[in-house]
Amino acid sequence: DSLDHGGVLYGGYSQSKWVAEKLVTLAHSKGVPVCVYRPALITGHSQTGVWNADDVLCRAIKSSIELGAAPDAEARLNMIPVDYVSKAIVHLSRRGDSLGRVFHLAHSRPVAWGELVAWIRSFGYPIQPLPYEKWRTQLLELGRIKENAAHFLLPLFSLSLTQAGPRIVRNIPEFDCENTLAGLAGTSIACPPIYNQVFESYFSYFVR
Repeated sequence: DSLDHGGVLYGGYSQSKWVAEKLVTLAHSKGVPVCVYRPALITGHSQTGVWNADDVLCRAIKSSIELGAAPDAEARLNMIPVDYVSKAIVHLSRRGDSLGRVFHLAHSRPVAWGELVAWIRSFGYPIQPLPYEKWRTQLLELGRIKENAAHFLLPLFSLSLTQAGPRIVRNIPEFDCENTLAGLAGTSIACPPIYNQVFESYFSYFVR
């Protein structure tokens, strides 16, 4: 779909993504051979557990552990392991018919936030659910200390996002991966399921 259907974008992160893709579209209109890859939340390697511990989801997990609490939310996280993303993009980029196309890299089964919290608890971290506003207040307080993971999340929980946050979470769109699946047809490249064993690899890596 055209990005012109995106509606309001909150925060510099989303806005910069939108502008970057618009620049790619402009380049394409001038004859530059391009294709666009739109990944969901890229997580660690599904086998080794190696993950960029500084990304937003890792910091959210660590902050929740530091707080001993997590927001009681109905959000779903579309997480895709980096090993799948890298293999898929390399394969698609080698296909001549990929030029000028857009590829969504997303999981067919998003993980419920509550399911993620349950996994965290299963590794021995006592996390209690809190109403979003109460959790947010505690997170902002914790974030005052620069050494805490929450410090890096403060821009994402600004006052301007407080009112719109629940609505944004409820209206996260589903991403059609038809182009990606067609381009990967006939290969062994498939998105691995996100389940307990994968998260055990992730948390083993975090602890190390």
